[in-house]
Amino acid sequence: MPQSTPDTASGQTTNSAPPLAADLLLRAPWLLPFAGDVETIADGAVAIRDGQIIDIGNGRELSERYQSAELVVLQGHVLMPGLVNAHGHAAMTLLRGSAEDAPLQAWLTEQIWPLEGKWVDEQFCRDGIRIAMAEMIRAGITCFADMYFFPEIGAREARNAGLRAQIAFPVIEFANAWCQTSEEGFHKGLALYDEYRNDTFIDIAFGPHAVYSVTDL
Repeated sequence: MPQSTPDTASGQTTNSAPPLAADLLLRAPWLLPFAGDVETIADGAVAIRDGQIIDIGNGRELSERYQSAELVVLQGHVLMPGLVNAHGHAAMTLLRGSAEDAPLQAWLTEQIWPLEGKWVDEQFCRDGIRIAMAEMIRAGITCFADMYFFPEIGAREARNAGLRAQIAFPVIEFANAWCQTSEEGFHKGLALYDEYRNDTFIDIAFGPHAVYSVTDL
């Protein structure tokens, strides 16, 4: 219920609501909501409780409305929704620039597949995706879709980094470091799906490689 406080100038009482609870209040010179008709908000703020955004608006107004356990003031920043990388093979950061001027089939068959056959293992995928996630976080990307070998490592590293991700397990006819057949890939991928089926950050998906690398059956 609103509390009544005395107005010393008039002798009357005024109603003022007690501050609402928030875990975190973020303030920045600019807020870009990207929702509805709301445009840029100067001196913007975001109130967060239980890991979810509960309010956005002017920083001064939200500071008065919410009693926050933590206040973070971001000087020279823009607050905005995280960006989404909708297609990637994150661990391939370690192969960046390899034969990048070659046609697709030559790039795959003469360069990338031989390199992957020589170098790709669990450590390669772990190191590669960590580098990729560091780059994504720096660029403001908070959610990404990925398909590459050892998807269990990709899922675990994304979860540890606090990023949302759709991790597609590869379905490909060629033997590789992760599975020898597409059938084995299906079994391992479905087991991974079961592991993350209730996770709020990680979704597991099917990842058929391409029409030229899977069978018609």
